[in-house]
Amino acid sequence: MPWRGVTSNSTGNFSTCKPPHVRAAAHSLDQPGHWREETTTGTALPDRGRAMARLMATMTPATLMAGAALILMLAAATGASSSHYDYTGAFDKCLQFLEAQRSGKLPADRRVQWRGDSALTDGFSQGVRPIFHSIRFSPSIAMIALLAASRQQGMHVDLVGGYYDSGDHVKFGFPMAYAVTMLAWGVLEFEKEMVAANNLQRALDAIRWGTNYFVKAHTEPNVLWVQVGDGDSDHLCWERAEDMSTPRTAFKVDRNHPGSEVAGETAAALAAAAKAFRPYDSMYADLLLLHAKQLFTFADTFRGRYDDSLSSAKKFYPSESGYQDELLWAGAWLYEATADEEYLRYVSDNAEAFGGTGWSVLEFSWDNKYAGLQVLLSKLLFHGAGGAYGDMLRQFQAKAEFFLCACLQKNAGHNIKLTPGGLLYVDDWNNMQYVSSSVFLLTVYADYLAAASGVLKCPDGEVRPADMIKFVKSQVDYVLGKNPKGMSYMVGYGNYFPTHVHHRGASIPSVYADKSPVGCMDGFDKYYNSKGADPNVLHGAIVGGPDGNDGFVDDRCNYQHAEPTIAGNAPICGVFARLASEPADASSETSLSYTYDIVIAADYSPASDAYSPPHDSSPSKGSPLEFVHTVSNSWTTNGVEYYRHVVTAKNTCGHPITYLKLHVKGLSGPIYGVSPAKEKDTYELPSWLTRLPAGDKITMVYIQEGAAAKPPPDEDDSDTQPACPAGVLLCKSNDGIKFRVEADTATPIRRSFSARSRRPRRSHFSISSSPYRRKKDFTAAEGQERFRSEVTELQLMTCSLSLQSPPHPPHELSPSRASSVHATTKASAAAAGDPRGMDRLGANPANSCPLTPLGFLERAAVVFGDCPSVVYHDTVFTWSQTHRRCLRLASALVSLGISRGDIVSVLLPNVPAMYEMHFGVPMSGAVLNNINTRLDARTVSVLLRHSGSKLVFADPASLPLIRDALKQLPPGHPAPRVIPVEDPHEKDFPAAPPRTLTYEALLEKGDPEFEWVRPTSEWDPMILNYTSGTTSAPKGVVHCHRGIFLVTVDSLVEWSMPPRPTYLWTLPMFHANGWSFPWGMAVVGGANVCLRRVDAGEVYATIARRGVTHLCGAPVVLNMLANAPEGVRRPLPGKVRVLTAGAPPPAAVLHRTEAIGFDVTHGYGLTETAGLVVSCAWKAGEWDKLPASERARLKARQGVRTPGMAEVDIVDGETGRSVPRDGSTMGEIVLRGGCVMLGYLNDDKAIKAAIRDNGWFYTGDVGVMHPDGYMEIRDRSKDVIISGGENISSVEVESVLYNHPAVNEAAVVARPDEFWGETPCAFLSLKDQVSEVTATDLMAWCRERMPHYMVPKTVVFRAELPKTSTGKIQKYVLRNLAKEMGPTRKGATTTATSSRM
Repeated sequence: MPWRGVTSNSTGNFSTCKPPHVRAAAHSLDQPGHWREETTTGTALPDRGRAMARLMATMTPATLMAGAALILMLAAATGASSSHYDYTGAFDKCLQFLEAQRSGKLPADRRVQWRGDSALTDGFSQGVRPIFHSIRFSPSIAMIALLAASRQQGMHVDLVGGYYDSGDHVKFGFPMAYAVTMLAWGVLEFEKEMVAANNLQRALDAIRWGTNYFVKAHTEPNVLWVQVGDGDSDHLCWERAEDMSTPRTAFKVDRNHPGSEVAGETAAALAAAAKAFRPYDSMYADLLLLHAKQLFTFADTFRGRYDDSLSSAKKFYPSESGYQDELLWAGAWLYEATADEEYLRYVSDNAEAFGGTGWSVLEFSWDNKYAGLQVLLSKLLFHGAGGAYGDMLRQFQAKAEFFLCACLQKNAGHNIKLTPGGLLYVDDWNNMQYVSSSVFLLTVYADYLAAASGVLKCPDGEVRPADMIKFVKSQVDYVLGKNPKGMSYMVGYGNYFPTHVHHRGASIPSVYADKSPVGCMDGFDKYYNSKGADPNVLHGAIVGGPDGNDGFVDDRCNYQHAEPTIAGNAPICGVFARLASEPADASSETSLSYTYDIVIAADYSPASDAYSPPHDSSPSKGSPLEFVHTVSNSWTTNGVEYYRHVVTAKNTCGHPITYLKLHVKGLSGPIYGVSPAKEKDTYELPSWLTRLPAGDKITMVYIQEGAAAKPPPDEDDSDTQPACPAGVLLCKSNDGIKFRVEADTATPIRRSFSARSRRPRRSHFSISSSPYRRKKDFTAAEGQERFRSEVTELQLMTCSLSLQSPPHPPHELSPSRASSVHATTKASAAAAGDPRGMDRLGANPANSCPLTPLGFLERAAVVFGDCPSVVYHDTVFTWSQTHRRCLRLASALVSLGISRGDIVSVLLPNVPAMYEMHFGVPMSGAVLNNINTRLDARTVSVLLRHSGSKLVFADPASLPLIRDALKQLPPGHPAPRVIPVEDPHEKDFPAAPPRTLTYEALLEKGDPEFEWVRPTSEWDPMILNYTSGTTSAPKGVVHCHRGIFLVTVDSLVEWSMPPRPTYLWTLPMFHANGWSFPWGMAVVGGANVCLRRVDAGEVYATIARRGVTHLCGAPVVLNMLANAPEGVRRPLPGKVRVLTAGAPPPAAVLHRTEAIGFDVTHGYGLTETAGLVVSCAWKAGEWDKLPASERARLKARQGVRTPGMAEVDIVDGETGRSVPRDGSTMGEIVLRGGCVMLGYLNDDKAIKAAIRDNGWFYTGDVGVMHPDGYMEIRDRSKDVIISGGENISSVEVESVLYNHPAVNEAAVVARPDEFWGETPCAFLSLKDQVSEVTATDLMAWCRERMPHYMVPKTVVFRAELPKTSTGKIQKYVLRNLAKEMGPTRKGATTTATSSRM
């Protein structure tokens, strides 16, 4: 970090240096507005040496004369630039440094491969959940103590993420916010240039990484967490972030401990970012503005210096300029983002008192914002937006031009010093941060002037905008290498740059190279004092830079000059993009063009070597392109082997490539990722990529089949190098790939290639990119077409299930950066040669907004505003009221600190609040997790711990359950906050204690006009449901907005739902979100009639009283209604349509239910599909003529896929082929479609078992396919009974038992048998008031109706069968009971066991 320290004229010796000594600093005015450091001495930390003084270079008179001449040339700004620097590459590297500084859980596609996840428990001392499974090494003693302390505090803060400040691991909120502000300002000013540089999306990602952290750190309107990590202890330790052992203490400012500087700067950052995101993500922009406004109010209402409240920050980032500049700065940015005159009036009213129009300054930095403020407000004058504030704005402009003229050396002697080499020089300590910020202001102001056809009028003469840009170039070129030392002060740029950077992560081998932890003092001994070069290149880091005489010592002990900071990098990033758009001078080097010939060989098999993460390397002096060839998948179809090849070509020549020709011969299909040229078998850079910057890569994908392709006959296939024309090189890799290189340069180029193979890195889901391996045959042409149409979806599915957003589809990226998927699609269309130009059409922002079911509520409020939405006893809400209540809920959740991706759990029956949760929770950006109210405390505790839930809404009846569950959380695990949900209709529930925040009290705090948090992508997680656990432990199923949208609309279409139905909630909403009908009822404007308890009498009474038209339920509900006593059962007022699913319904139950008057539709779905995806579509007219028993038998089948489901099949478990349509051959049911889950939370093994590489979801259900194409479930795969080699479907046996007039419930499982291996064992419950029935009677009943080997050999009677909380019979419990009985005897035929268990 750029500690403000001692200024000295002595010469330092860095041969045996010690870690930096931290000093306090004080400043005084040297001249108007110039903050000058006074030499002070601080108290030394333990084991610290004295601070090293800056190194003075000895200058000869001749050197000084040359330097003076250079200064005059730069001041006049008349010399022609001879710059040939790759500003586009520098821009990219500048952003890459910010990626290296990221803290927290890093994205899977990160570019800085030597960095790993770190600081995953930040904030835990204030109660945030630890994520030990992501921590590479065991927690230290300090961490254990931290966990114990946090448990006592019982607060809830999530401070994971954000940026490390510099070469250490402290997250200082003040300079971090400044860095984000400057990044956002750069995007606003240079958006087109960033688009041209193909890096706008990365710039936005860099901003979002910071703003996501700020949103989490702003936990209450008047509370902001501003620092994580203690600087003193951190500087006593030299270790990697990944195995950090220092305390992660968090510090905050609040109304009692104000921090107007940091709160104001954070407000400015969020406001600037909101404007930057507005064209791309308006909902996210609204969220940022909400926080920005609250923080500005906090900063202004509770004024005070933050370093007075935080002594720990004062040593490192003291507020020397006070907080008035940040208040004006925040007000100006809020006006920029909102155009609300209130903020401009604030700036005007306080301009003089706060120094905005009074201070003339000679620096712009993280501490002193006056110059930036003055330039930002001057922009209003250039845009003619000053209005009544014109006089005030002109005062700001005058101060802005004072600073700019001082930079240009035209300010009547009040100039910023230049080094002899011509670099702006403000401070010896990390001077490059001032260069970075100064050139930014010069660049934007030059553009303002140019747009207005104006000039900068300085005391020493006028300066044209073009001359200002030339001066900027002189500064930037100095940074990149045009300086007396010939060194690039940007690490990784060019061939000569600092290799001993004062940076812990860069100086210590990566955790991927050395997994053993590095201790604090070991780091100092082994790496800090090492003379060896950094093992990890910190690409893009701009170090502190030279001293006042252009001297620089490349030593990591030289922390004053060798340490980079995010505050130093951020401003200049946008300047690089801006300069890249400048026309090149005649003397500039041109970009290189290359032509390659590639001959593809098809007989390649994947390499056997294990994958290891690649390391970054500086641009190679050898080959212009480095090829990496990967075979990512293979399969066999019709006896032909196919391979999916991925080839990446990285530009390693150090210059941008603007033209590339790729000649590919021997392909058996299209190639994706490049654009076809006019010549045959020739491809160019993809249409969306105008240039390939140094260090960037392109990716090509192709499918190869059959025998090896033959090389052209005129080319040598030997291992020896053939004779080549000048500028052409042939080489061959061991993959069989041949390259012919042609360089468009004046002299022949002899270059070697690195063509190697490695295993692909598997995605978190273990989903292959290839969608081909289908269970039915297809031609090669069909396979190619399938790849073209489905690769987008499959690539988007390979996201991490830590509830972070999956990668965005192409249309949701900025116009500057179409994704590789988008490029592949367009290249494919171009390859098809569509003469109508349709290859240029595709996704765009107008046709590609994220799908989400949450918008259904807005529409319902407009269309059905005064119609009843939710009915509960005598409480009736309208759709308009429900809409407003859900917005209040979302707003209130955000105010509680709930942010995007957080888990909010709900333990509620079917009451109005439960319905509102399905909209209100995801409208806050959180993920809804419904928990079954029938679970026990142990299971609830497991689910809360597994999900990491931050908040729980609980019904009064469930409060004892949740209390017991929280007690069972492991020590150190933060308990989620519990908010009780009142029910005024239940008089037996105790009232909430006084001052308890209840659900209705929370709603009162919410904003009914809240702009809800829309998903950034339709793949954003929205729902977390847990499976019912009928066959195994529950798994956390994650669904996205897109899947819920699709299954909701699909269910409405399949059930032919009419407008404004009256829907009775007999199906628990916690059961797979009521199969999607909470959102579906909003589409059709239905009335949701809620029932707390479901019993036959209440259901029949409510149907009659409310005129119910529709209800859903598991077969157990149908059985309850069908077997209700005559006194309970009531005549139906009309046709009541029932949709049943959840378990295979016996035909007898369907027959009895329909005989009462219910119209039953049978469907099939899973928690993993979020609703029904198979339905027994009724063939009216044809099947209506059949007898009732036959109709019931047909309706008991699950049926065919719904319109929204892509494919459903039943496949053989061994061959993978579709089973015959004979109604008897059993196989596993497999699915594919848009509503299939994203995956299981934190369960890679389960994901891999369920979602296979062939693109199918394996359900685990066993079924048959009938000749008419309708499927029928026969069992879960675990429930099939194998007796003497015969497969027995337990469902089929149960169906026969249900037809017996005395049987109420039936479940058949396997019992061990000494002779047959297994035999059927039936567990039964009988109806009330029936005559005695024996096991022998039931076996005889079965023997008359099924093959004898299927007849149960054991019958067990129970008063009630064990069920899950959703009403499904728990067969695994019964299987265990059957095993405990022991095997039946060898040779025994039947065993009739009549047991009343």
